[in-house]
Amino acid sequence: MGITELLEDKGIDYVREGKHAARGWIQVECPYCTGNPGFHGGFNLESIYYHCWRCGWHPMSDVLSELLGLDIRDAKHAMNKYDVLSPETRPPFSWEARPIGVRLPPAPPTYPPVATEYIESRGFKWEDLREWGVYATGYTGRFRLRLVAPVYLVNGNIVSYITRDVTGKAEAKYLPCPKEAEVVPHKHILYGSDRAPLRNVIVVEGVADVWRLGPGAMATFGIDYTPKQLLYLARNFNNIAIMFDNEELAQLRAAQLAVELEGLGKHAIQMKCKEKDPAEMSREEAIQVMEDLPGIFESWYGYTS
Repeated sequence: MGITELLEDKGIDYVREGKHAARGWIQVECPYCTGNPGFHGGFNLESIYYHCWRCGWHPMSDVLSELLGLDIRDAKHAMNKYDVLSPETRPPFSWEARPIGVRLPPAPPTYPPVATEYIESRGFKWEDLREWGVYATGYTGRFRLRLVAPVYLVNGNIVSYITRDVTGKAEAKYLPCPKEAEVVPHKHILYGSDRAPLRNVIVVEGVADVWRLGPGAMATFGIDYTPKQLLYLARNFNNIAIMFDNEELAQLRAAQLAVELEGLGKHAIQMKCKEKDPAEMSREEAIQVMEDLPGIFESWYGYTS
């Protein structure tokens, strides 16, 4: 019994191979991505959750309700009948070997002028970024003409990195460390968590937002946060503010994250940025946001512990 047998019995098409498929997943046509055919939605057979490559995480019961044309109550009954959430549904997996260290892209003796022009256009200085271990690459290689932002664990070990194009011409604005080269997948943790206090923190989308707000800010590497990032937040922090970019989908994701954290017993609030995104704030505005956090939580919850 399990999710595969449930889909088969109900005549729901799925695939295990193809464009969006990966080991340990079965892919279905996401019921939320109307007008975009393809097997974007996936059920993870190891951790037992649903995730769409286009629109992100959704509760299993909600997805099955949509796929099977059932109300939530009947969808949950089907999940119980087919033992969907039971550990016995998990296939045997072998541990995936990972490197013991991360090889960062090489840094040139001097940074290309375009890199300095880029960071200055964003209102940063090199001394600001060096606090986070950020540097620029040179003119050659896969990660040419990019900023490199190492991703650290709390113990100070570098486990991954993310790069940002400085030319405005690259097809991919952000390029992460290849998966096979990561010690810990970057979407399992949050950027900046190594410098975050244990009390009041603020979650943002991107690394530049963290650079602007400073220690206490952490980034999910985009609005599509993962279940592991959700659990990381819930296990390590009590008071969590979310400040995603000022666009409709980002605000919806921020509200969803706040609701999920509240459901896990955390103090979580959604904050709106006056600018397009937190990185666009002035230094003075960013300092004020971080200084105001304790008072905001106290006004919402009566205390900040």
